Amino acid sequence: METFKRFPARLIPLAVVLTLCCACASRAAAAQGTVSVLVYHSFLGDKPFPSDISMRELKTQLDSLKDHGYRFVTLSDILAGAVQGQRNILVSIDDGNQSVYQAYQEVFKPRGIRPLLCIYPNIIGKKPYALTWERLGELARAGCDIAAHGFYHFPLNQKAFEADPEAFRKEIFLSKQTLEKRLNTKVLAFAYPNGVNAPITRRTLKEAGYACAFTVVWGPVLCPLERNPDHLALPRYMIYKNNWEMVRNTIIKMQ
Repeated sequence: METFKRFPARLIPLAVVLTLCCACASRAAAAQGTVSVLVYHSFLGDKPFPSDISMRELKTQLDSLKDHGYRFVTLSDILAGAVQGQRNILVSIDDGNQSVYQAYQEVFKPRGIRPLLCIYPNIIGKKPYALTWERLGELARAGCDIAAHGFYHFPLNQKAFEADPEAFRKEIFLSKQTLEKRLNTKVLAFAYPNGVNAPITRRTLKEAGYACAFTVVWGPVLCPLERNPDHLALPRYMIYKNNWEMVRNTIIKMQ
């Protein structure tokens, strides 16, 4: 009888431990996810550029993904480890074309989408086709995360580093510093111009304090970021005038 009384006392702690372990494992599994990152450039609609997408096309593409059960996340969600499941989309927009402002007001904002704006500062407020600092600041305050995209948009490979190390570092360091100062926001991501990078590029990004960086190689981003082979070489899908069906079908087939 005495043995019978002591037996449950030894079992209860073990049961509690097993329950806690299962709960922790369940939460860890639930916290994992994947994100498909889209890359846009401009939304003028009347330009011959292969990467220019009309507002009508943009609406159709985003609504198609929503109809397939996808939700739109932000870079901040990814960095915070707050992405779950496989049907997640991050919209990124490279360069800083002035049409981004109208696209945000007419397309992204009504759908609750806050795109990641990948900016190279040399054109902002200088070129007629580019955003002004005022409008870019308005988008940042509205919740659009900001990434650096170089300062002059130069390719950042080993050859570029060897040709001019100072200019190479300027693309990485000064772009971040300028955006942070002008927009009063932290810049934690980098988008390689045309996807060009090398080991020296990634080492310099680490030195500059970037948390992640994006290429233009197709594939899913794994969340949390530690699950990726290299968080400084995250994949994205570049959107052109005639490749949407291929991109969308590739993303959907991954489910």
